[in-house]
Amino acid sequence: MMRAKGQQLGERYRKLLQDVDPVLQVHVQSTNIRRTIRSAQSMLAGLFPEFFVDVDADNKLACGGLLPDSRRFLDHVQKDLTKKTHEVLVIHADDSNSLAPQHSYELYRDLAKMLADELQLHAPPGFADASQRISEIIGAGSSKLVAWTGLREVLICREAHGLAFPDGLDQQLFAQVCDYDAWLWHHLYGKTDFCRASFKSGVQRIYSYLTGVTEDAYKHKLSLFSAHDNSLVALVNALQLQVPRVIPGYGAMLTFELFRHRVTGEFYVKALFEGTEVTFAGHEHSALCPFAVFQQAARNFLQVQPGAALRDLALRHVLIFHRHGDRTPVLTSIGTKVQATQEEKDFWASKVATTEQLELLELTAKPVGAEATQPPVIRPSKESQFPYGLLTQKGVEHMTGKGRALKERYGTLLDDNVQVDDIYVLSSSVPRTIESVQCLLRGFFEQQKAPQFYVHTYARNVLAPMHPLQVFNEIELIVHDDVLQLRSKIEREAMDKLGLHLRECLGVPDDQPLSWTAVRDALTCREAHGWPFPEGVDHKIFEQVEAYDTWLWQRLYHRKDFCYGAFKDGVKEVYGFVKSVVDNKQPAKLSFFSAHDNSLVALLGALQIDVGAQLPQYGTMLAFEVYEDEGSHEFFIKPRYENEEVFFAGHTQDPLCPFSHFESLALDFLSYKA
Repeated sequence: MMRAKGQQLGERYRKLLQDVDPVLQVHVQSTNIRRTIRSAQSMLAGLFPEFFVDVDADNKLACGGLLPDSRRFLDHVQKDLTKKTHEVLVIHADDSNSLAPQHSYELYRDLAKMLADELQLHAPPGFADASQRISEIIGAGSSKLVAWTGLREVLICREAHGLAFPDGLDQQLFAQVCDYDAWLWHHLYGKTDFCRASFKSGVQRIYSYLTGVTEDAYKHKLSLFSAHDNSLVALVNALQLQVPRVIPGYGAMLTFELFRHRVTGEFYVKALFEGTEVTFAGHEHSALCPFAVFQQAARNFLQVQPGAALRDLALRHVLIFHRHGDRTPVLTSIGTKVQATQEEKDFWASKVATTEQLELLELTAKPVGAEATQPPVIRPSKESQFPYGLLTQKGVEHMTGKGRALKERYGTLLDDNVQVDDIYVLSSSVPRTIESVQCLLRGFFEQQKAPQFYVHTYARNVLAPMHPLQVFNEIELIVHDDVLQLRSKIEREAMDKLGLHLRECLGVPDDQPLSWTAVRDALTCREAHGWPFPEGVDHKIFEQVEAYDTWLWQRLYHRKDFCYGAFKDGVKEVYGFVKSVVDNKQPAKLSFFSAHDNSLVALLGALQIDVGAQLPQYGTMLAFEVYEDEGSHEFFIKPRYENEEVFFAGHTQDPLCPFSHFESLALDFLSYKA
């Protein structure tokens, strides 16, 4: 079905897609749920069949496993020798799940209770009688206890696959169930405060993306956002689109077509729901409307202050704080049953970045100390760790590709005559972070003449949180009070059961803490490079470990006392550098701070930037865009996490916030006293 939908899209937009490069000009985002990712894959298979082989049914796509953010989702891409090796289709799976309304599913059980006042005043015709009849058929006991959404879901699945309805339920009642549940959904998401609380991030994502297209920040010709039925209902209500008050069926599409006036350059937008033109409230006379109408609808919902759009802003500097690229494992022994064999050691040695790759990186940027005249501080040495904890060949390719993407976004910051002082680089003293930022620079300046830059390192490694490695073995104990207070009994029991299973599989003694971080790290590396999981551990278990360890990390680094003790020097370094830009004491236009996953988690916690429940993947970037208002000469900061606009606490109405707000958050953290 979804592949057929993709074929239909291809036919509808044949002219637009005629000469499109799907790799570079098609953007795909999805929730992190398997069915939305698979649906996006199927759409792509219908749109661009030349990228797929052995696709003989919607449920037999040539793909493997789960699909983390920005990883290849195809095992069998057609070989085209004219293409570069990095050119593969990707689906960006949103770990923060902003494309899905953020509320519990249990809410749907009580919709009739929640909307009792509206039902009393405006209930659809026949609602009370149908409720009573249905409650008797399904044995609900009372018409007030009918879970309309759950019932509708069951009936839809039964009808779609030829299973009989429960006795007494016919097509007429089924249609009423669908109509009444749709009425409840649209009244629920039509409550602006509720919709804003549950789906603000989703609307922000769509709004930011489409605005970016009009500002030429993205070169895409087509974008797919794969989500859920309640995502669509929330979005149309948030933007006040005049669509039929139904619950979208499987594969339902809301399309935004962007047009540009050939003479004036102005942008226009046309919205279509299931191929039929729909209008925005206040612009009912025409489906084609100025892009400003869409922007105003989104801003009204997001409560964006209009003043921000009126400023004369110039981008002065971008600071990129990023995690290193793909590496070999750091922790190789996680129990008596999982010890590194010579075979495994040889396997990881074959994955480490090659001498040829590293020589090219050295030509791009030279590691130095705090000053360019000082030798670099590199520890631990690569020789002492080999082959563990080192950047891989895959990591080199990935980070170089990310450098090319940065060039696309921020290349205009620099002129053709690039000077050494235009770029500032600070790295953690670990080899993989130094080499990762060299990769970014190589990708950024691949097609441009540039001098050899400097990668600064400090004697005190301020970009890595300062705490013993043992902390990762004991996180669960350190945040035990949070485990008891913030996790339900069911969640705790599930993790206890999983912990016992892992101890048995891995050979971890009962008198020793189970290091969830060590397990996650080992499984992450194995999955990325095709080395088998330990016996008894499958992908579902890996997902559970990853989710729980993510939660533990965020509880740990969001504890101000712990974060301050571990990462105050890192926050001070970032704040001081941004302030030097604002004070016109820093000549660089672009800066890179190359660090680790826990560096990013700690920085996000210290500056109170919410990116949802996710840990930074390899190469994850937090960008601080520094703007100056050329009229008032005020400075503003806009944070982006993996290119998506995010917000500072206390300024969630607009990602662009005054430098003074950023400064107050940084100084508040740095002045912490236990």
